[in-house]
Amino acid sequence: MKRFLTIITTMFICFTLWADNNEPLETRKEIYIVGEKQHTEIMRDISYNVRAYINYDSELLELECYGIGDADIYIVDSNNQVIDQIIVFDGTPTSYIPMPEEHGNYVLVIWSEKYYGEGFFTI
Repeated sequence: MKRFLTIITTMFICFTLWADNNEPLETRKEIYIVGEKQHTEIMRDISYNVRAYINYDSELLELECYGIGDADIYIVDSNNQVIDQIIVFDGTPTSYIPMPEEHGNYVLVIWSEKYYGEGFFTI
């Protein structure tokens, strides 16, 4: 009887550990942007809606920029070299940049006349 209970208990523990390890992988991760308003224009709105995500399924960086005007977006590596860049025009709610191919630490730089922000991410 002890042997039977030991086998059942072991099977229960193994199944529990196996079930915890089979959770779906995260396919989208947010890049936290630290930004500030540029002082070239007096605005009553004190916040801008800028968000960035890493999408592992499509291997793209997704950018949501509202109210910042025309902006230059750069991906800079740890050696301060620009890996990729795009221009986002005002009124374009979502833009995409290909993820860097090499693993490492990167900075996402968002610059416009109204806003400057940086977000650090690792691939």
